[in-house]
Amino acid sequence: MKFCNTLNPVAVASVALLGVADAFWRMSCGRVQTGRIDPIVTPGRISGHAHTIVGSNNLGINSTYDQLFNAQCTSCEIHDDMSAYWSPQLYYRYPNGSFVDVPNGGTILYYLGRGVNRNNLTPYPKGFQMLAGDAGARSYDNTTMTWGNATYPNRPIADRVSFACLHEGFLPEKPYMFQTNCKNGLRAQIHFQSCWNGVDLYKADNSHVAYMSRIDEGVCPPTHPFKFVHLFMELYYSVNDVTNQVPGGTFVFSQGDTTGYGFHADFQNGWNPEVLAEALKTCASNEGSSGAIKECPILRKSNVDNFKWQCPERAPQIGEQVVGVMDKLPGCNRVTSGPERAGAADMSCPADAPKPSVTSTVDTVPIATVYPQVGEEAGNPGWEYLGCAQDNATARALYATMGSNLTTMTVESCQNFCAWKGYVLAATQFGRECYCGNYFRDNKTPNFNATGCDYRCAGDLSRTCGGSSKIEVYNNTRVTPPPPPTVQASSGKFVAKGCYKEKTGGRALGNYSFASDTMTIESCSKFCLGKKCRWAGLEFG
Repeated sequence: MKFCNTLNPVAVASVALLGVADAFWRMSCGRVQTGRIDPIVTPGRISGHAHTIVGSNNLGINSTYDQLFNAQCTSCEIHDDMSAYWSPQLYYRYPNGSFVDVPNGGTILYYLGRGVNRNNLTPYPKGFQMLAGDAGARSYDNTTMTWGNATYPNRPIADRVSFACLHEGFLPEKPYMFQTNCKNGLRAQIHFQSCWNGVDLYKADNSHVAYMSRIDEGVCPPTHPFKFVHLFMELYYSVNDVTNQVPGGTFVFSQGDTTGYGFHADFQNGWNPEVLAEALKTCASNEGSSGAIKECPILRKSNVDNFKWQCPERAPQIGEQVVGVMDKLPGCNRVTSGPERAGAADMSCPADAPKPSVTSTVDTVPIATVYPQVGEEAGNPGWEYLGCAQDNATARALYATMGSNLTTMTVESCQNFCAWKGYVLAATQFGRECYCGNYFRDNKTPNFNATGCDYRCAGDLSRTCGGSSKIEVYNNTRVTPPPPPTVQASSGKFVAKGCYKEKTGGRALGNYSFASDTMTIESCSKFCLGKKCRWAGLEFG
């Protein structure tokens, strides 16, 4: 992406500053974890601040290329890319000093064929990693420049970071959080380095990589002659979805930065090397492409629909609160607004500070999805798989009760929940929701030939738990349900007229009412008859 305005979250990359058409692909990602993890800057230790992590679901404080590459799944569209990408979590600070996490609107990664020698790109080697940005920056640095010459002029490296407020009307992008009242979200943008020294997979001072002369265009310095594809990252924050915003509140990144100048991002390579090499040859040199993965044959092979639900967000590896309302930022980060840069003491804990628990990262392998056959036992013993059916949020097929869990839902846990509630039918949906009942709505069995039940269970990536408006239904064959309820034709002087839906915010029958734990049709009709009412109605049992 260039240093110009992008009109919407799925807009393709713009033309280069020099007027050259782009060759690129664009990949969307969902969040896979939030926490103080950074195996690049603090390997083997808890990071100083919390990050939003996308990509490989096996990222931990000691992650290696092999661990990422052999992860169970990735939260990005292309499953041949098991890389991990992370950036600081954004929070909102209330005037009383408490903090709350800002909802994440997703991440988009652009792999762009840019700059001189763009047709001779070097694939990322195994074990390669890099960091872009400066976590301690609190003001614009107009003195540290990229390398350049008379033909290819340089520019401030600080231009690698920019922010776009997606609001009504045109708002130019700026290198800091210039406005946070953004109707359609705040977008943080960062360019990674595209030039490599050809020797080091990583150096702590990041000197193994460098920017092109114009950051996202131009030429590499002589010290870094190997050209990578240009990696550009966009992160979306739903700033207007934060509740109870009041004057005096402010948005702050997890390392205590209220300005945005300290925005940064990390990349740890987990690409399939053969796939990346082929994609660079065929899809990063095809100028004028739309960036759609379907236009790149080698990437299309591992492109996954519903990618976010194929690799749901995992439980935090670090045992501390990082979302919800909290008294302080995770770690020991002091809120600073510059213009002086923040020092290490502002963004790290003293040696004797209490440390949260760390769940070890376990080596894994990619998980194949198991799809049950209709009529076979699936999940707990005695539960029969009925199939995949369309569901309607306004008229659920199973509506007696429901439960939801973002990180632990499994087929078995849904069946256990429904059995505990006294129901013989259990249905999963959206990878994390569970619905129960003894009968289907209106006693009508759904059509179990639907497709689209492909969302992996949040707590078991080897199984699916329904889909978007699709349910997978299981029947407990070891339990006989009670007989279905029947509609009583009449009660005294009242005759049954059917089932009707009330309007939101008002009662269809509003003159008189009463509630009882022993409600019957007869007691309701007797009450209404005593009030000389023409109509009587019951709801909620």
